[in-house]
Amino acid sequence: MRRINAAYEAHDLDALQRLEAELPSKDGAFPGATISARIAWAAAQIGRLEQTLAGIQADIIRLKATDKYRMHEKAQA
Repeated sequence: MRRINAAYEAHDLDALQRLEAELPSKDGAFPGATISARIAWAAAQIGRLEQTLAGIQADIIRLKATDKYRMHEKAQA
């Protein structure tokens, strides 16, 4: 969604069309006419999800290092 918003704000129609092509079709099928295209799409999705997960894990580590989190842990103990 962030990439869509950025392309929209930049008035970048080409980027919006490329992003639309990455989306699964409305019938639930994977985009792309060939199995290779579908595998490439799925691999790209996995890569994006792994990056998102890594970011969330880094956020958790940062939050656990805060004084507020340590106070919360003490209160829970």
